[in-house]
Amino acid sequence: MEVLHDAPNPASFVTLAEHQSHTPESFYSGPPILHHLSERCKVVILDGDLTSTPALSGLRPSTASPDATNGAPTVEASGDQEKEVVIDGVDVWVTSEKLLLYNAAATTGVAIPYPTISLHAIQRLKLPNSQETTDVQGLYMQLSTGGDAEDMEEDVEEEPVSLTIVPQTASTRAEGEGEDEALLTDDKPSQTPTELLFAALSTCSNLHPDPAAGEEEGEDEQQLGNSVLFQNGLIMPGNSAGGLPPAMP
Repeated sequence: MEVLHDAPNPASFVTLAEHQSHTPESFYSGPPILHHLSERCKVVILDGDLTSTPALSGLRPSTASPDATNGAPTVEASGDQEKEVVIDGVDVWVTSEKLLLYNAAATTGVAIPYPTISLHAIQRLKLPNSQETTDVQGLYMQLSTGGDAEDMEEDVEEEPVSLTIVPQTASTRAEGEGEDEALLTDDKPSQTPTELLFAALSTCSNLHPDPAAGEEEGEDEQQLGNSVLFQNGLIMPGNSAGGLPPAMP
């Protein structure tokens, strides 16, 4: 993950609607495509995960007061569970290159490569220290932070970092903001803000498959090629779409 000290510039991206209307998808090689922009989101994360991940800790404003909900611990769970932190005012840019989170109050952001996102899903949760009694919808993400060389040699299992992005609902947006965002991303109003964010993230994640998965597939193919049965034509590989091998002559 890469720390950002400048806010993303809308002029640096091509909107998804513009890209789809002018350029064939398979021949595109221009600026990154902005699939979705969700402004002033809340990010919910464990305080321990935030402080232990330098790239993410910069999202919390350093001037936040201890009792504030803008980035300070807002609730202490019972037992051994950790405090949760709510960071307000985070803009989420889902681009074809990376996922960008930027907090203008902290003048800091983070660029997250898609292979780093090992899991994402729609989640319902209660915001810590919130007056709302009902659950809200958010985008849950599990991030692989990567271990150091010593951990990799000892085969130590890394601890992923989890966070949830809660977009603004229609009732919390100012008039006109929702229309501007829809123009940027060509979104359908029938979907919730979280569903739109999830769909865009899923699309961009598919553009960046996990390199480890490709290496495992290559190892399987190499192992098959070294098989005596394969070399003598007694077994055949399936096709790339997962179908059956061709019929024997």
